[in-house]
Amino acid sequence: MEKFKSFDITHSRKGQPCSEDGKACGILEHHYSTRRCYNSHWTRRSYGAVVKQLFDPLFCMYIAIWLLVHFFRYLHYPLPYLNGWLTDFAFIPAVAHFARTCTRHLLLRGRNYIYSLHWLLVAAIYTGLLCEWIVPQFTSDTVGDVWDTFAYLAGALFFYYIHQKKFNPSSQSEALEAV
Repeated sequence: MEKFKSFDITHSRKGQPCSEDGKACGILEHHYSTRRCYNSHWTRRSYGAVVKQLFDPLFCMYIAIWLLVHFFRYLHYPLPYLNGWLTDFAFIPAVAHFARTCTRHLLLRGRNYIYSLHWLLVAAIYTGLLCEWIVPQFTSDTVGDVWDTFAYLAGALFFYYIHQKKFNPSSQSEALEAV
């Protein structure tokens, strides 16, 4: 089976023609299903950039809050106020930050991307409906609490107005926004 029959293969990022064997362009990784050759941007430096963007200080704070609250729950010493709503508050920002980082680097190949406020609010309302109304009807392990839904909404607002704006690697004017 021949790999390529014509020279219509182009770089996915630059649109430049590629030779049949990939030697003229210096790229040896060809994606045969789309007939494009990919100049893989995943180097050690880009892995470091992804890890640096993923584990920014606020995301690390979300993880630390979750671990701290669950550690004290495990010891049967629940933390007042923190046990009830802080993990719910941190849930939407943690998931949105992880999803945005994956979208940036896996789908958009490093281009900047921000979530619009209405998508974050939809995610918070959906999470609230699912976790606080639907699931408690089918299991006795969970308790539906309307204040948890407000914590999800507050977390979505926090992510949009603070986290996403503060730790955006390039300016907001250049960012692709989810519509």
